[in-house]
Amino acid sequence: MNNKDFFDDNGIYATEGKVVLRTFRDEDRDAFISLKKDVSDIGAAYDLMPEFAEISWQEVLTGSDGNVHICLEYGSYGCIGYLNLQHPDRDIPEIGIDIVKDFRNKGIGYQAVKLLMEHAGLIAGYKTFEAEIYSDNRASTALFKKLGAKQIDVVQGEFSEMMDSFKESLGQEKIDEVWAEHRDVYDKEMAREIVRYHICFDK
Repeated sequence: MNNKDFFDDNGIYATEGKVVLRTFRDEDRDAFISLKKDVSDIGAAYDLMPEFAEISWQEVLTGSDGNVHICLEYGSYGCIGYLNLQHPDRDIPEIGIDIVKDFRNKGIGYQAVKLLMEHAGLIAGYKTFEAEIYSDNRASTALFKKLGAKQIDVVQGEFSEMMDSFKESLGQEKIDEVWAEHRDVYDKEMAREIVRYHICFDK
């Protein structure tokens, strides 16, 4: 399924009350990068390698990686979050969410993820979703458990996977330089683990 199939002609994914899920626009760039630096598990990489931030933004803006990238807009506040639907061609796609700190613990994330799953199920017939959450991310863990998430596995962190990918494209020497300059951040991120969950959602 094409990632554009999830949006209408106006770039809207789904809406409910003040919550609007839509495509990203050029003017969302700064808000997106600021959000990812602030809350994302790979935010450290944006500071270690600034070029990675621009690559990530272009993927989100264009959907060139084949995933579904969704801007969470709330009332008159504009872009306050980011949701994604990864591997939409699979029977069990992966979902994720990041929200600006001031809008957490207000039920907005729960509403947005529920809306994400409802619409994706309607469009593509998904009945189960996967979520990968860092073991120290209590807020996201609580949100997804409220949606009925069940733990299925524990895997290495995204930062570790990303460094493996960079090692292939940039070489070990570049990775060693990053480690030498930012050892504390690098070692901390490399040690983090991800808990994998399944959420059954058949509406």
